[in-house]
Amino acid sequence: MIQVTLKDGSIREVEEGTTLAGLASSISRGLAKVAVAGKVNDKMKDLSYPLT
Repeated sequence: MIQVTLKDGSIREVEEGTTLAGLASSISRGLAKVAVAGKVNDKMKDLSYPLT
């Protein structure tokens, strides 16, 4: 498991290898539908990017 800190300061734990799309889905269905990218270590990444 890895910890992901969200923009609002909350922390989520996800399995290593979870994609940004999977993370968005775990937050809310609405977010998963509208998200087009995510920021990882201050760099924009595609939703297929695996978290490690």
